[in-house]
Amino acid sequence: MAWSRLNGLILISGAFGMFDKKIAIDAGGYNHNTVGEDMELVIRMRRYMEERKAKYRVVYLLIHYAGQKRRVISRS
Repeated sequence: MAWSRLNGLILISGAFGMFDKKIAIDAGGYNHNTVGEDMELVIRMRRYMEERKAKYRVVYLLIHYAGQKRRVISRS
């Protein structure tokens, strides 16, 4: 949760993460030819937002669903 406060999260589980669909698609979507497609997507989404000087946050949300915690990247 500390990395979330610093906007420093780079790994979001693809199975349990929530992403802004438009940003994910505009950043190139999932690359199925990589071992860590969830981390790779987050890095590309961060780069996409940084290059456009757009405000964004990658946060750890304590939303419990079937005992799982969620993380999300979204526009600020």
